[in-house]
Amino acid sequence: MDANRTLAAENTGTLFWKIFSSSWRLREEDYPLKKLFSSPLGYSYTAFRQATLLYEGMADDQDFDVLCQDVASAITIHPEFVSLLQLVAEQEHVGAVIVTCGLRPVWKNVLEREDLSKTVTVIDGGCIADGFVITAAVKAALVARLRDTHQMYVWAFGDSPLDLEMLSKADQAIVVVGEEQTRSKAMDVALINTIGNDGLRRVRQVVLPSNASPRLDTIKLPLIQLTEHDFVDPVLCRRSRHAGTQILHTTDRNAAKLPMTPMRDVKVAGHVLREDHHCVGQYLATEFLADVVGIEEYPITHVQDHHTRDYRLLQE
Repeated sequence: MDANRTLAAENTGTLFWKIFSSSWRLREEDYPLKKLFSSPLGYSYTAFRQATLLYEGMADDQDFDVLCQDVASAITIHPEFVSLLQLVAEQEHVGAVIVTCGLRPVWKNVLEREDLSKTVTVIDGGCIADGFVITAAVKAALVARLRDTHQMYVWAFGDSPLDLEMLSKADQAIVVVGEEQTRSKAMDVALINTIGNDGLRRVRQVVLPSNASPRLDTIKLPLIQLTEHDFVDPVLCRRSRHAGTQILHTTDRNAAKLPMTPMRDVKVAGHVLREDHHCVGQYLATEFLADVVGIEEYPITHVQDHHTRDYRLLQE
């Protein structure tokens, strides 16, 4: 999962330079990172490498650590994410990884404050000695490796166009939507293009805080709540790409015995037999599919001409 404006509403980079620049009375548009990422370099590997050099060149180690502590003290993880990460911490088969372009010391302090530092891994390239930086491509590559090499089922959380490659590689993608004045202005168009090109098939959104307005519409981008059982249970369930076969049967149920009988009757053949196979398939789907796949709420217009919410298969 991403960190800045995903786990928390704040952006650690902006806060860092705001605190550092306070004695210099710099305007926000003059913050070094803002000028860097607004330059022709954009959000390229070179730009992120240059950002690392900016951080390392502005203060000695002791002053840098103090600044990171000050930034961390100004950051509050969304309580919904705290609750979810606490539940993940209780599981042996589920893990949480933060992959961020931000600063590891900041997020380490934030996680320690929530007693999550031992159960949540933070990956960043905020130091030259690390030998790498985190870019959009790196985020996507990490998700792809977890899925394809380690055969893991991956849920990804992000808020900006920089996260779209990562979200596209995940089994389940959750777009975190903040308040309009702080959220990414370019994300709506990027989402429309990515969804339209089938780059995101299993994507939903969560608005944090809950009174924020959603992105796009809730049909293209269904709403979820991080604390609801319908969302939490699938996140915590045990599964992988090489999971063993699960056998479900209804052999002894009276409702199954009725459509089973014609399939064993030698006198039933042709079109009648095909119709009975269809009936059996429909029965099995009705009986089991909702439990196996899961369900989700979505908005509909009621026959009595008012808006309400009903149910469909998860990501149907």
